[in-house]
Amino acid sequence: MTKSGVGGVISSPGGIDCGSACKSTYSSGTVVSLSAAPDLGWAFTSWGGDCSGNALCSVTMDLDKAVQATFSELPKYNLTVRKQATGLVTSLPQGIDCGGSHRTCIASVSQTILTATPNNGYAFKSWVGCPQPSGDKCSLTLSKPTTINATFSSLPKFNLRVTKNKLGTVTSDPAAINCKANVTSCSTKIFSGTKLTLTATPTAGRAFVGWTGACSGKDVCSLTMDGAKGVGATFQ
Repeated sequence: MTKSGVGGVISSPGGIDCGSACKSTYSSGTVVSLSAAPDLGWAFTSWGGDCSGNALCSVTMDLDKAVQATFSELPKYNLTVRKQATGLVTSLPQGIDCGGSHRTCIASVSQTILTATPNNGYAFKSWVGCPQPSGDKCSLTLSKPTTINATFSSLPKFNLRVTKNKLGTVTSDPAAINCKANVTSCSTKIFSGTKLTLTATPTAGRAFVGWTGACSGKDVCSLTMDGAKGVGATFQ
């Protein structure tokens, strides 16, 4: 088994996995089927040797066989990606790395998979101009210069209020609440979907009794901000 261009060939039954394993031995009479899978940016062109055409290659092992797979590079066109400053768009293979304040990025590609990643506090909304969108991914095979837009939307914020007596502190991970011993309540607005862990720490000589409100018991308080939350911490 030999190949030219960029792609892989596998066999059924196993033995050939070319790239790495391009030669194998089979018992006489075994029917071996070969299938070709081009890498992104390449197309499978044809079989040569003991197979021909570009469909599935099947050979019967009644003597030594030699097969060649040929892959050809697809033509490249300019891909323009436009986005807001509230997210990042990258590509596989590499070529597009559109982040930060960059709102327009251009690369010459044939096939690519784009991935949109929102900044903190934002969510990916939609692709505009993508023929094969799948969530935050956009798969493309270009036949002409193409422009794709990625849009992001701001997440809502919900209020988290912590109440307590003055015998301990309440902090959060990630840092959002730091309710010191000398205050009885703290509040802040936190992005929807944020996962928080609240920890209650009694002052010297005091003990933490338990949580009330959105948490209960004496263990660490874990919250997902899917709405406004109120938590009480009691020390004695």
